[in-house]
Amino acid sequence: KYKNIHLDLAKKHHPNFNELKLSVKKLMIRNSAQIIGKDSSDYTSEFVICYTKDGKDSGGTGQAIRIAKNMGIPVYNLYHEKDRRLVEKIIA
Repeated sequence: KYKNIHLDLAKKHHPNFNELKLSVKKLMIRNSAQIIGKDSSDYTSEFVICYTKDGKDSGGTGQAIRIAKNMGIPVYNLYHEKDRRLVEKIIA
C-alpha cells in the first residue's frame, strides 16, 4: 500500500520516528501519502488546509504540515485568523 518514499518522508520529518510504536509509525507514514499520494510523480498536494489546536505543526497533522512546508506546499492552518479569512474568501 505505502511505498519507500512514504517511509523516507516520515523518518525525515518526525523528530523521534525510531522511538514510535509501530502503529504510530504507520500513521506518520500515512501522513506522507496524504501530501504526495501514491508517489511523488503520481500526485502532490497543491496546498494543505488543516487545523491544529495550537496553530503549530503538532500531532499527526503536524507531520503532514512539516512535510508540506519542506516541499514548498502552502499550508493554511484554520487556527490562524488570517488563514481562516483567506480560505473563507476563496470558498465564497
